[in-house]
Amino acid sequence: MTKFNFLTFLLLIAVALPILSVAQPRMGAWGDSADVTRNNYYIDYVGGRVNIASPSSIAGPLIHTISNDGNGATTEWGQSIEGLSSPILNVNIVKADPYEACGTLNNAAAINGNIAIIKRGNCEFGAKALAAQNAGAIAVIIVNHLPGPPVGMGAGAQGGSVTIPVIMVSDVDGAKIETALGSGNVTMNMAIWSNGYTNDLGFVDRGLSLWHAFSVPFSQVSGGTSSLQYNGITGAVVANFGSGTSTNTKVKATLSWTPTGGSTSVVRVDSVTIPGSFAASDSIFSPRVDGGYNLNPSGTGRYDVEYELIPSFTDDYLGDNKASYSFYVDNRVFSKGRYDFNTERPYVGSGSRFASGNPFLWGPMYYMEKAGYQIEHVKFSASKTFDPNDNSMAGRGTVNISVWKWVDANSDSVMVAGECSLVGLGSYTFAGTDSSGQTHTVNVSDALNPGTPTVTEANTWYWVAASMPGDLFLGIDGVSNYFVRSWIRNNSTAKIREPFSPIYNGTYQDYFNATSPNDVPAHYPFERFIALEDSIKFSQQKNGYVAALPIQLSLFKVDVNEVENKGFDISVYPNPVNDVMNVSLKLDKQANEVQYAVLNTVGAAVMQETHRNVTNDTYTVSTAQLAAGTYYVVINVDGEIQAKKFTVIK
Repeated sequence: MTKFNFLTFLLLIAVALPILSVAQPRMGAWGDSADVTRNNYYIDYVGGRVNIASPSSIAGPLIHTISNDGNGATTEWGQSIEGLSSPILNVNIVKADPYEACGTLNNAAAINGNIAIIKRGNCEFGAKALAAQNAGAIAVIIVNHLPGPPVGMGAGAQGGSVTIPVIMVSDVDGAKIETALGSGNVTMNMAIWSNGYTNDLGFVDRGLSLWHAFSVPFSQVSGGTSSLQYNGITGAVVANFGSGTSTNTKVKATLSWTPTGGSTSVVRVDSVTIPGSFAASDSIFSPRVDGGYNLNPSGTGRYDVEYELIPSFTDDYLGDNKASYSFYVDNRVFSKGRYDFNTERPYVGSGSRFASGNPFLWGPMYYMEKAGYQIEHVKFSASKTFDPNDNSMAGRGTVNISVWKWVDANSDSVMVAGECSLVGLGSYTFAGTDSSGQTHTVNVSDALNPGTPTVTEANTWYWVAASMPGDLFLGIDGVSNYFVRSWIRNNSTAKIREPFSPIYNGTYQDYFNATSPNDVPAHYPFERFIALEDSIKFSQQKNGYVAALPIQLSLFKVDVNEVENKGFDISVYPNPVNDVMNVSLKLDKQANEVQYAVLNTVGAAVMQETHRNVTNDTYTVSTAQLAAGTYYVVINVDGEIQAKKFTVIK
């Protein structure tokens, strides 16, 4: 297997193509002195592969967590996919009876030699897996019984006796498998590389170039984006998993936009061709467009990016020839990791910390194009080592949330301590009512002037980080891999370094007081190199080490009450209000149309009214039916907009 196709690289330079197609960088090529058996490209790039082989209707990679990812951590249990003596190929999935598998299985004969699928709940993960293993299962799939992604799995009292792979999938993916089982056989593959097909090209799992964040407030992208940091970047990691050769392989990417409440439209199509032969000996390429594209959303909504891999041969396995991801434009939520807009909390697939038990500072990077918006609060999730008898977080200390403004003073794209200013701070102290894994909301205010807002500056990087006690795990996304974007961005003509979730070995006070040029957070979590993209392990970053710390921005600029006079004056009274509020409008000249709208804190209109041909006007708002809380009244006078905040009390 060749890691870098030098001839292809030279050819592209010579003909000055607008696209690049080279093998991935030296991710992990420095080797692993602790375990030389892991020094091969298959593991360094891809790690263990898990996918549904059949039926074709659900075939493809499965997003999952695994009890043993092969990294040697003391908390691992069960077997890693890398540790299998032979790959698991086209093996039937059989539903356990009883489904929760909290005791001896009634259908051991059917389970024997197959993969058991089990429902989470009512007993420890290790007990479920051991029950399946005792029935003869060669692997276990545990289906999350709660809405959301798969989560990390503790061994419990019996996990140490489990010697087969154990994975977890989401409730949605589990339901797809269960439905398909009702119509016939469902088969699965678990392998490091080949699934046994001759012609088999596919996208490497979690190998797409993502946008800057999963969710961005409309205030930051309204009027269209212009910065490199907000560029969409077309690129992916693709592999030849078979033994056949494809020529002039094409990768196609389609960007679609669906406005909230509207219909979907295609806004961009990119196509990249890998020139020449894509042989089994040149197993990994990263085709990409050299240069990005701007966004111009009409309001809130969703972008979908669908990739399609088109080889020259008839592919024997189509399940990984398409891959996609989505990102959102919201009214207020800025989130690097995935976010559940229904429950208003981040998806947390796992938790991580330093094995040493040292305190640490960890969080995502956010770029702000627009100034004047308040960073109101940050959400986080923390957990402790699993204890079946005690889930309380009482006495577990305090988590400090810090917001740092980064100015790259020497333009080397390395975020050293002296370039970061502490601009926001908040804290949360655990109480007896808090449980492990719970999501918490921390209000943020100016670090030097508590009680005053932390306000964004234009075209500025912010590091939002949780200062964690060393014995706690910080909740992470567990799926999203921004490293492909970072690597492409660092190897593009318009080259910038774009760290996504730096981690620092110390507290926020340690970082605040740091003066040495060596006081640098690791730009890519748990790597031995601070900021060398060509030496980062893809297979490690694909674990989704994105700290789950979404932020909420104010709906309007915080100085909205002191905006420049635009020819009209507004007063709102009484404020706070109980039943009835008046909005008084005085204009310098008659307006053709005045639109009034009352918005809640997520930007949804709860009342609207239009007045025409007015000079002085009063809009009476009945607030009796509104819940207690904060609202905005937005006044649009012939296209000129102002807003006032008010509070409803009960």
